[in-house]
Amino acid sequence: MAIIKIDVDSPLAVLEMGISSDLMTGESVIAIGNAFGYEHTVTRGIISALHREVQVSATQQYRNLIQTDAAINPGNSGGPLLNIDGEIDRDQRGRQGGGARASASRSRSTKR
Repeated sequence: MAIIKIDVDSPLAVLEMGISSDLMTGESVIAIGNAFGYEHTVTRGIISALHREVQVSATQQYRNLIQTDAAINPGNSGGPLLNIDGEIDRDQRGRQGGGARASASRSRSTKR
């Protein structure tokens, strides 16, 4: 996730942070981003599995990931994964066609 500062004339709407531990296998999710450079791209899917681990190399491993069938392509990787209530549950990190997500609950500690 990125943190940016912008100047505005009126308050902006803010998405609520969800609690990743509340997600269930089979639950609907929405992925938002700019896939392949197309702005405002939205895909949907379901939670396929929870608490996945991926060994990327001998020295790099991702833990506690959410597996989904929502399409994740170059450009929307890193965007929010929303639960059925429109709350941000994870940021998207994955490969083309599907992906895994890092915990938004962990990201809360960087929010100020």
